[in-house]
Amino acid sequence: LQQPAIAKVNETVTLQLSNDQPELHPLGDRLLILKPCGWETAGAMEDAKQLPQHLQALGFDRPVLRDQQHQCGFIHRLDVPSSGLLLCGLTYQAYYNLKLQLSTGRIRRDYLVLCHGFLSDRHYIRARVTWKDADPGPSRCGRGKPSITFLRREASAWLPGYQASTLLDISLGTGRRHQIRSHLAFIGHAVVCDSKYCADETFRQDAPLCPQNCLHRYGLALLEGSEARSFAAPLPEAFGALLQELEGKAPSDAEVLKRHTCACTNQ
Repeated sequence: LQQPAIAKVNETVTLQLSNDQPELHPLGDRLLILKPCGWETAGAMEDAKQLPQHLQALGFDRPVLRDQQHQCGFIHRLDVPSSGLLLCGLTYQAYYNLKLQLSTGRIRRDYLVLCHGFLSDRHYIRARVTWKDADPGPSRCGRGKPSITFLRREASAWLPGYQASTLLDISLGTGRRHQIRSHLAFIGHAVVCDSKYCADETFRQDAPLCPQNCLHRYGLALLEGSEARSFAAPLPEAFGALLQELEGKAPSDAEVLKRHTCACTNQ
């Protein structure tokens, strides 16, 4: 079992959300985007803002951004209720170059995720994932494509109302639709505020806590030419505010929560 390995990075570029609009960082014929919740990469959700149309309105008038068969240039998904960093190719050549890097493990994606329950002794989840492209419903585990998610516990804490929760640092060995959300639900630790994978009563209790699901892609590392580059994005304000409300299970947990909260409030 091995996570994507990226050569040593000398510098990390940090992007920060200032409002509910995406933040953009051009990389030549590629584009790095920090997506707030409520935006969709490529699809037809009526209540979601569409990133491809937003990019075109800003002057990125490229054929690949209108090509649904090529995911409008986006090499990976980030679900509408989630937030974080995305990569987009502005040409077909850039799109396929990024897809090649992704499929050969040369792009690393890191996430902070708050899930239900105390989860301390697992380092990975290996379970097949299946889904139907035309079906907006949840992905399902147990059959389908081989998938692996790597976990590292950051902190254990009590949610308001004294529900157990765990803050996880997660990276992907594969990239399936809803992989993190479905894998965590599969082992009984659904993402907090996840309407698609939580039980109805659990989500009803979660909903007032945060306007997004508690999944944020905070890190991306990739090769640019012969050099490795790293990008980071602190937690969005609402996610960070929820962490402030948590009560660490132990003093060390409280310190970790404070560190992530400070990184968010220092934006």
